Amino acid sequence: MAQDIPEFSPELLKQNKTHPKVIFIVGPTACGKSALAIELAKRMKGEIISADSMQVYQGMNIGTAKISAEEQQGVPHFGIDLVPASQPFNAYDFRKYAIEKIKEIHARGNTPFVTGGSGLYVRGLLEGLPEVSMQNEAVREHFEHRLETEGLEALARELEKLDPDFYAKVDKQNPVRVIRALEIHSITGQKPSTVREKREGLEELGFAPVVLGIDRDRDWLYEKINERVELMFQRGLVEEVEILITSGMSKTAAQAVGYKEVVEALEAEGDLHDNLDAAKDKIKQASRNLAKRQWTWFKRERGIHWVFWPHDAPPEVFAQYVASHLKYANSLD
Repeated sequence: MAQDIPEFSPELLKQNKTHPKVIFIVGPTACGKSALAIELAKRMKGEIISADSMQVYQGMNIGTAKISAEEQQGVPHFGIDLVPASQPFNAYDFRKYAIEKIKEIHARGNTPFVTGGSGLYVRGLLEGLPEVSMQNEAVREHFEHRLETEGLEALARELEKLDPDFYAKVDKQNPVRVIRALEIHSITGQKPSTVREKREGLEELGFAPVVLGIDRDRDWLYEKINERVELMFQRGLVEEVEILITSGMSKTAAQAVGYKEVVEALEAEGDLHDNLDAAKDKIKQASRNLAKRQWTWFKRERGIHWVFWPHDAPPEVFAQYVASHLKYANSLD
């Protein structure tokens, strides 16, 4: 196994060994983050916090590939089914919730594993979010939605026009910073460069985060995504969406990949069977596009230790390799 997987970055060995650890497992959708986290947690007295912006919603199970109680294998999981699908939930809500859970897990003498592909959630937890009164949930959700539909480059260009000075200094590859700057301007009318804000990341709170990025063969991953979408329809995705339409969905939930396409198919004219077949193909493509964006996002992040997971390595085998490095590097034995 060690010959098949690149060695961990030497920087991993320099992690602060006196502060309580928080281990992140990030990567694109369908790469096996949950399966790896469970195997690691079983070996390292771990509990898992999901950092998935759609799995927080109750009733959105099939389309988000939400892990079932049986699949959890007795490992405690948090961050799923937190609010009704009709209720807004954002990175600020997640950060507050996750920090509380991290403290509780450490108080039990266990190790928190944060796993997910929602870059805003992960970045907000790692580096902190602005702690100022100039916050507006609707405005922030507006820009977060635009990030998903238009991309980070379009938002950065808008920021450049509004405040060239701030644009010249800000990390233009950091969506949290770009969105926050646009939010401040939208709420106050002031240039972001004139506003001073304080942020507290996990390190400032006394924790030592270790972030692992899971890399996979791209063709293999895309095939897994296609298989997952087929399975979602077999398990009743359409029926799940019909229930959610009746009970209500927030703007953010309604834009989730898998749900948006099925809603459009149900509301479209013409043959329903044909509409749903077309929706299935759209979901496969949208999911592959999501994986590409997640790859791009996390590859640009600093401090991630990437490790390649061969497609023929079962989760329990790969986890044993990763756990041996984590225990050695971070004195978690």
